[in-house]
Amino acid sequence: MTKFRNPYKYKMDKMRLIAAEGTYTGQFIYSGKKCKRPRPRACAAPARPRARGLRSARADGLTGRWLSAATLVIGNIMPLENLPEGTIVCNIEAKPGDRGKLAKCSGDYATVLSVMDNGKTRLRMPSGSRKTVDSKCRATIGVVAGGQRIDKPMLKAGRAYHKYRVKRNSWPRTRGVAMNPVEHPFGGGNHQHIGHASTCARTAVPGQKVGLIAARRTCVSAAPPLSCARIPFSALCAVLRVCEPSHWLTLGSLRTAARSREARRRWRIRKNECNSKNPQSP
Repeated sequence: MTKFRNPYKYKMDKMRLIAAEGTYTGQFIYSGKKCKRPRPRACAAPARPRARGLRSARADGLTGRWLSAATLVIGNIMPLENLPEGTIVCNIEAKPGDRGKLAKCSGDYATVLSVMDNGKTRLRMPSGSRKTVDSKCRATIGVVAGGQRIDKPMLKAGRAYHKYRVKRNSWPRTRGVAMNPVEHPFGGGNHQHIGHASTCARTAVPGQKVGLIAARRTCVSAAPPLSCARIPFSALCAVLRVCEPSHWLTLGSLRTAARSREARRRWRIRKNECNSKNPQSP
């Protein structure tokens, strides 16, 4: 629960926000394009006119000190266009003004990859995928609190009961193969087995739309072979101490080049040249 100053009337507005890891009770949180850094509690000062578009959340009536640039403080809410590349953010707006739709689960966060000139920002989502959103979308700085929530096992049914009692009627969950044929498409039979493919179409009717819905694949994706992995040649040069411009090679072609006597002779020459240019200190 956060208290914001009302921008029009002398009152405080209560608002529920996603808490970032590291925030605490009584912390000053600032939301807007120009964030402020709070003064020490002993330096209380009378209120002064605030900039347009800035809302300050605080535990009491102490005012903050104005800063020309936004401050990267955990818990502050700022537009993505004001954040440097590599910033960890959460509770991100998918569209400007929707109050946060992305990276809201406990322990989730996204990373700002780049702020482009066309008013878009590239993000790395918690799933690892990349997403482009408007640079005017706001985000909370930091990681969503409660990342260790699932580390502790529940150990007994009573804890699961109380967990889902306040959420929704989703526990306990009966398996479809344990039901009767009239209750579930997977039910029935002398043994608990499905008896047919567990996939179904996206256009399946209700009651038949169970199992793996519109699955593209049903097996676990294996790691790509080493011959398909692409690595920058500059990394290999750093290891082999070879001064060579950066270009891309595959490990397969690298093995082929290493087997070649001519290639090894060229690499030996480059290594000697590099050692002569950058002699190692004894």
